[in-house]
Amino acid sequence: MIATTARGVRPAHSRRAIPVWTGRIWLITAIAAAATLGIALGPFAHSPAAHGVGVVPWLVVAAGFFATEMTVARARGQSDVQSFSLTEVPLLLGLFFLAPSELLYALCAGVGLALAISRTPFLRVGFVLATVALRVVCASLVFHGLPSAVDPASPEGCLAATAAVICFDGMGLFLLEAAVWVSSGRLDFRGLPETTAVAVLGAVANGSLALLVVTLVEGNRNALWMVLGPALVLCFVYRAYVNERRHHGRVQWLHEATRVLQRNSDIENSTAALAEHARAMLRSELAEIVLLPIGAEALPLCVTVGPGADVNMSHRRGDETCDVIPLVEKASGALLLTPATPMGRAFSQTRGLKDAIAVALRGESGLVGSVLVANRFGTLTTFDEDDLALLETFARHIGSALANVRLERQLRTQAFHDSLTQLANRALFNERVESAIARRSRGGSPIAILLLDLDDFKLVNDTVGHSAGDELLVLVSDRIRTCLRPEDTAARLGGDEFAVLLEQSTASDASSVAQRILDTLGAPFHVAGEEILVHGSVGVVTSRAEYTSVDKLLSRADVAMYHAKSKGKGRFEMFEPNLRTAILQRQSLKTDLQRAVDRDEFELHYQPIVDLASGGIYGAEALLRWTHPERGRVAPLDFVEFAEETGLILPIGRIVLEAACRQAAIWRDREGPLGTLSVSVNLSVRELHQTNFVETVEQVLSENSLDPTRITLEITESILVGDSGGAVERLQQLKRLGVQLAIDDFGTGYSSLSALRNLPIDMLKIAKPFIDGLGFDAEQEAFAHAILRLGTTLNLIMVAEGIETLGQATFLRDLGCQFGQGYHFAGPMAAAEFEALLDRSGMPQRPGVLLAIAPEPRRRRESVKGIA
Repeated sequence: MIATTARGVRPAHSRRAIPVWTGRIWLITAIAAAATLGIALGPFAHSPAAHGVGVVPWLVVAAGFFATEMTVARARGQSDVQSFSLTEVPLLLGLFFLAPSELLYALCAGVGLALAISRTPFLRVGFVLATVALRVVCASLVFHGLPSAVDPASPEGCLAATAAVICFDGMGLFLLEAAVWVSSGRLDFRGLPETTAVAVLGAVANGSLALLVVTLVEGNRNALWMVLGPALVLCFVYRAYVNERRHHGRVQWLHEATRVLQRNSDIENSTAALAEHARAMLRSELAEIVLLPIGAEALPLCVTVGPGADVNMSHRRGDETCDVIPLVEKASGALLLTPATPMGRAFSQTRGLKDAIAVALRGESGLVGSVLVANRFGTLTTFDEDDLALLETFARHIGSALANVRLERQLRTQAFHDSLTQLANRALFNERVESAIARRSRGGSPIAILLLDLDDFKLVNDTVGHSAGDELLVLVSDRIRTCLRPEDTAARLGGDEFAVLLEQSTASDASSVAQRILDTLGAPFHVAGEEILVHGSVGVVTSRAEYTSVDKLLSRADVAMYHAKSKGKGRFEMFEPNLRTAILQRQSLKTDLQRAVDRDEFELHYQPIVDLASGGIYGAEALLRWTHPERGRVAPLDFVEFAEETGLILPIGRIVLEAACRQAAIWRDREGPLGTLSVSVNLSVRELHQTNFVETVEQVLSENSLDPTRITLEITESILVGDSGGAVERLQQLKRLGVQLAIDDFGTGYSSLSALRNLPIDMLKIAKPFIDGLGFDAEQEAFAHAILRLGTTLNLIMVAEGIETLGQATFLRDLGCQFGQGYHFAGPMAAAEFEALLDRSGMPQRPGVLLAIAPEPRRRRESVKGIA
C-alpha cells in the first residue's frame, strides 16, 4: 500500500501568502536518498536473498511495482487524500526472493518508469523515488533483522512480512506528513483516526494476499492463477471504497455549502463564505468568486479569500476582474490552468499564480459568474481531474443558489429601497421606525427623526432639467450617508424629501447630525457640467412617551421642517410642543383651500400698466385674491406656496385662466377703451408640465369665443433653461395657437441670450430689484440699461415692474423703456374699480393691452406689487 495518505492542510491565519518551501522538499529528498544509500551500502551491501536465488527475476518484481503504481486508486476526504494499491505484493516477493540491492533496483525501475509515463513533475519524481527507496530499505532491514524469516508459511515468516509491511506503510505516512508540514506550514489531524484504521486494514489484506503469492511461487506456481480472484476482489473493494468516499465527500461538501448559504443572507457574506469553503475544499491558498452584475447593478462583485486571512470584496470594472469569465464562459466544464498548458501558462504569469482551476457559475437564466481556486498547498501535488470534477459539482450546486439569492435581494431592494438613490423607501423607513419605537417603549435607547427638504429644488429641475435633478438627488443621498453611523437609516420619502432615523440618539446628538448634514450640503455639486448650490431645511423630533406611531413622529418633524423654512431656510429646527398648532393650521389650510376651489372663493384684482411716454393706461395685470368665509381676506403669502406643495395650484390655475378669459370676453364686448384689452395669464411650473395644458387653453378660449391673440401667458425665466418635462415644446404649441408669451421678473433667473432668441417670446418684464436703485445706484442703472438694450436687440416689448417713484418712471422713459407698472401709478383693484378708473381717466388707449394674473408664489413680487 504505497503512499498511504497525504494529509490536507488548513491555511495559516496570516496577512501574507503562505510560502512554498521548495528547498525544504529537496532537503527531505536529499536526506531520504542519503539514508537509503547509507543503509544499502552498509548492512545490506552484500546480503543474499532470503529464500533462494533466481526464483523470481528482479524484472518481474520491477514490473509488479510498475503495475501497482499505475493502478493506484485515490480517495479524497475533507482533510486528506488516501491511496490504495497492491504494492505489498511485489514488495514481499522482493523481500523473500531478491537480495536487498536487487529489490532496490526493481523498485526504482518500476516506480520511476510509472512516474515518467505519467509526466510527474521532476521535484515529485525525486521525492517519491527517494522516500520509497528509504521505505524499502527500512522494510528490508526489519525483515532481514528478524530470525527464521525464510518460510513464508511459518509464524516467523508471517511475523517478519507483517513487520516489514507495517514499517513500509508507516514510514510512507510519516514522510508525506513531513512533506506537507514543511511545504505549507500546518497540519490537519481531523481525519487521522479514520485514515489510520483504513490504512491498517488495507495493509493486513494486502500483506495476506502477498504472503499467499509468495507461498505459491515457492511451492506451486501453477496455482498462481487462483490468486487472481482475491486480487481482483481487493481491487474492486478499493475502487468501490474510493468511489463511495468520493461521493460521500462531495455530498458533505455540498451540504456544507448549502449551510453556508443558509447562514448568510447577505450576498457579499455568502459569497465570501463560499469562497472560503471552496478554498478549504481544494486545499488551496486562495479562492475567488466573481458575480456578474444584474438588474440595477453596474459593476461585477469580486470576492477573494486568501492568502491567509485576507478577504477582499470589491465592485470593479469588468476588464480588471473578469479575466476568468472569457476563459470559462464557452468551456463545457472546469479548466485546469497550470504552466503545463499554453493557456494556463499565460494566465498563471498574468495573475502570478502557481496553478489554478476555474469554472463558470451558471443559473437558470445563463452565466452568473466564475469560481477560481489557485495555488494548491504544497509542492508535491497540483490540481487533477478529481479536483476539476469536484469544482464542477460545486459550481453547479451554488450557481443557481447564488442567482436565487441575488434575485431575492434584488426584489427586496426594489420593494424596500428607492430605485434612484438606493436609500430606504418609505415602507422600509416606517418599518424600522416602528421597531425603534417598540424598543423605546420597552426601556430602550431614545431615537430621533430628521426630515430634510431641499430648498427651491424645483428651480433645479426647471433650469437644468429633470435628469440632472435626478443626478443631484443621488449625490445628495451619498452625502447624507457620509454623515450617519452604520446603525442609522436614511430614506428618500419622495421627490426631494429625505428622512433619517437616528438610533440611540439624544436631542444634542440629533442637532449635531442635522447641522453636519446641512454643512455637507453646503459644498457645491457638479452636475451636467454645472456647479449647483443646494441648501436644505431640516426638522428634528426626538422620541417621547406620547409619540407611539410613525405618523406622529413624521408629522412633528414635518412641522419643525416647515418652521425652519419659514425662518429663512438652510437651517434646522427642533420640534417643540408649542408648534402643535402649526400642525392643525396646515391641516386646516389644506381643507380650506380644497373648499375654496370647490366653492370658487377666489377673485381677481387688476393693476394698471402705463405707457411711460404718453402717460396713458396701456393695460392691466390681474392678481389673485382669496376671501375666507370666516377669516376674511387671506394673504397670498399664506396660501399660494402651500397650494404649490399640495398640487392644489393646478385647479386654482384653471380657475384663474377661466376667470381671466371670461373677463376679457366681457371687456371685448364693451364700447370704448375696454374693448381693446387683452388677457395675460402667469403660469405656474406645474401647469406647464401638464401634457394636456395646450388643449386646456384651447378649450377655455373656445368656451369664451375669445381670439387667442387676446391672451398673453407669462412664464418664469427659470423655465427657459433646459427642456424640462417638454415645456419648450408646449410653448411652441401655444405660440402656434396664437397666444402671446412673456417672461416675468426677467433678470432674476438663469436664461441666456441663445435661449431667448430661440423661444417665441414677445415681451420681457424687468424685475423690481433692477428698478429700485435707479437714480442713485450706478450698478443697478447699468443692469437696467443692459436689459433694455437686450430687449431692443431682440425686438421685444419691455415692461418695468415695481415703479414706486416719479424719478424711476422718468429715468426708465429716458432709457427707452416703453411701459411700466407699480404703486406710483395705481395699486391692484377689483374689475369694477378698474373700469371706473379707465372711464374717469380719459387716458388714450393702445391695442394689445396687457392683463397678467399671478397664481405662482413669488414673495418678493407680491410685496412689491401689493398682492397682499
